[in-house]
Amino acid sequence: MAIRDINEDGNCWENVATGVSGLSNVIELSSRPFVTFFGNVNGTTVITIEVSPDGSVAAPEWFDSQIKWFLSSGDFMRSIQLAAPYLRLRSSANVTADISAFATSGA
Repeated sequence: MAIRDINEDGNCWENVATGVSGLSNVIELSSRPFVTFFGNVNGTTVITIEVSPDGSVAAPEWFDSQIKWFLSSGDFMRSIQLAAPYLRLRSSANVTADISAFATSGA
């Protein structure tokens, strides 16, 4: 997993199989707490947002947030507000996902 910039197309997953409990790329929010995710999945899965204070790829620096999305096959869009400096997504099922995250400071 690489650390990817926010506001970059395909920065979470770019049309790839997630794997069961698979993790997306790490996204650096750079003090932009208003985040919108959009994309699509080809099957049913639960996406959990994980957060980290430092973006380290190793546990135990990653924590499940309270944000979980129950997605079925097709397109979606979700917006959240998040103060953590780094995030990544975890998929409960092996689906093909194309998911991007874009954010703003709100100013």
